[in-house]
Amino acid sequence: YGMTEYAPITHFTSAERWDFTPGSAGQLSRNTEVKIVDTNTGNSLPVNTEGLICVRGPKLFSGYLNVNATDDIDSEGWLRTGDIGHYDERHRLFITDRIKELIKWTTYQVSPTELELFLQTHPSVAEVAVIGVSHRTETQWPRAYVIRRPGYTTTAQELCQYVSDSVGFSKRLRAGVVFIDHIPRTNIGKVDRKYFKQLVANELLD
Repeated sequence: YGMTEYAPITHFTSAERWDFTPGSAGQLSRNTEVKIVDTNTGNSLPVNTEGLICVRGPKLFSGYLNVNATDDIDSEGWLRTGDIGHYDERHRLFITDRIKELIKWTTYQVSPTELELFLQTHPSVAEVAVIGVSHRTETQWPRAYVIRRPGYTTTAQELCQYVSDSVGFSKRLRAGVVFIDHIPRTNIGKVDRKYFKQLVANELLD
């Protein structure tokens, strides 16, 4: 894991098979510091708690041309990467989302990727994309666009209940489930969230 702003690697995975952690970006590189902070308060978070990834070290850039450096780097030299992730007990980093993709429900921030991964554990779900739909008083409500596997007749209500039974109160699919035949993806295979944001751009839920 890394970025141009840090020239360019902050984490790496060892070539030793015994040291590999599936899904992890690896361990911290030398002369680099990292912390996970709450996206609202900026306070550091403990192990296995998702938050904003911040990095610091001698390889860090000084800022973008014609842009105020404090927009990206705080007074203590921490770069706010814009990525959401967490550490495990072995200090391996896991990247789970981008902060700009988070769904904002009242004072909570909900990861669409987390909901997508959970919905994919349901046997009827072949593919899924989760997006936030604007709400008049509660900022956004999560909605899932789902491709059903052949032979399944699972209803939208059943999938909503499946989520409600297992996730936190803030992560419920309040804007429901919509069944579709195709989920647009980017050139690298990720869900094309811009497409879905345009799809719901004119919606305002009550």
